[in-house]
Amino acid sequence: MERRQAAYQTLLKQNPGIKELESIGAVSSDVQGDTANKVGAILAKYPKGKIDAIWGTWDAFSQGAYKALKENGRTEIKLYSIDISNQDLQLMREAGSPWKVSVAVDPKLIGATNVRLIANKIAGEPTPATYDFKAAAIPQALLAAQPGAVNVASLGKIIPGWGQTEDFIAPWFATLEAKNK
Repeated sequence: MERRQAAYQTLLKQNPGIKELESIGAVSSDVQGDTANKVGAILAKYPKGKIDAIWGTWDAFSQGAYKALKENGRTEIKLYSIDISNQDLQLMREAGSPWKVSVAVDPKLIGATNVRLIANKIAGEPTPATYDFKAAAIPQALLAAQPGAVNVASLGKIIPGWGQTEDFIAPWFATLEAKNK
């Protein structure tokens, strides 16, 4: 979350036309409910036309913001987020949803890449100190155009490159896999 916040602060500096009205977000036992209550209070302070968008650094925050926007009849405010879940996808596809885009990395890919890195490290192969995953934008319009159900597992059918990377696949992985079939 700290890296996301740092990237956001850089974005604000690079785009002086973006004005942050308020910043909230705390991890609690009920992140969605607590965020919905806080966003609801903020919405009461700002009449229609004063807030253009809400940005969530985590989908749990965004779920709470979504709930507040719907409950307060403020779906003119656009919602943007980081991370994705099946619940997020369904909320984005609801009629009149203010949730416009989420940017995420396939969680399955994160796990697979981490296992590859661990295997390389155990084998004594060089591994980087850090690694940046390439995130994909998941736009509401694309989700809405899908004829059937959409879930995280099926995003690879509609988001190019979703869940794919060849990073850290060592040549010896194929031999290891063949021996263990």
